[in-house]
Amino acid sequence: LIEQKSCLGGSATGGLVTPLMLYGIYARDGTKVISGNLDRIFKNINNHSDYSFNPEVLKYNLDKLLLAQNVDLLFNTFIYDIEQQDGRIQNIIAVNKSGITKFNAKVFIDATGDAAIAYKANVPCELGRKSDGMTQATTLRFNLGNVDVTKARNYMNSEAGSKDFKKIIENYNKNTDLEILDTDGFQNFIIDGRDNESAFNCPRIIGINAT
Repeated sequence: LIEQKSCLGGSATGGLVTPLMLYGIYARDGTKVISGNLDRIFKNINNHSDYSFNPEVLKYNLDKLLLAQNVDLLFNTFIYDIEQQDGRIQNIIAVNKSGITKFNAKVFIDATGDAAIAYKANVPCELGRKSDGMTQATTLRFNLGNVDVTKARNYMNSEAGSKDFKKIIENYNKNTDLEILDTDGFQNFIIDGRDNESAFNCPRIIGINAT
């Protein structure tokens, strides 16, 4: 498994995207559409029915899960190039501190998020929505520690708190070229096992091609 970052879990761990949003795990009619390993992992990392988690605990459990299956993990490794023959990928060329390494396999699975391997293989790729090519808005995820979580969340989710945050974002909008969509307050969540720390999902900024 070739991993660009220094940990497994993608945005969930490296991007502090906690909790996992239920909109993707359940369909609109309430049917659960993602299960299996997801439930197996979360059974080990929290005691709740939701999908809140400590990113550091999730990192550890993902390592443990894959190492138990004898998966070789290569962290901090980037896809540098590919080699094809008769329209089929023969080798992937990766680079890390050890240098440039060529990997041969019968099957390659592109889980890069940006379709890096497919794009290099000249597979047709689409970017953004068809109407204008715009991609999903970017969001700043961060954790704030040493706070009274209950008191802080009650304020931020109150009408007065929402007004205060809206003023801050509107003032920022006046002084930047970035257009921020969320001006009604910051989404904030608890972090499993961290009683004095909050996770924030804010604000949504449009007009940036994150690829």
